[in-house]
Amino acid sequence: MVCDSIASNMNISDAYQRCGFNDYSSFFRAFKKEYGISPKEYKESYAFPEESPSGTQGTGR
Repeated sequence: MVCDSIASNMNISDAYQRCGFNDYSSFFRAFKKEYGISPKEYKESYAFPEESPSGTQGTGR
């Protein structure tokens, strides 16, 4: 799913190319029409938390 790719650490340009779009403008319009927000807004709002090297999330230890 494109949203999973965007929410992960995948670059947005890699995500839209992976979905078959040739340019960002077309992807942006289709994404915004489908989800109601821009790909960047989605990435910032729904990004998966990064894991630390020890495999724990957000503990800072």
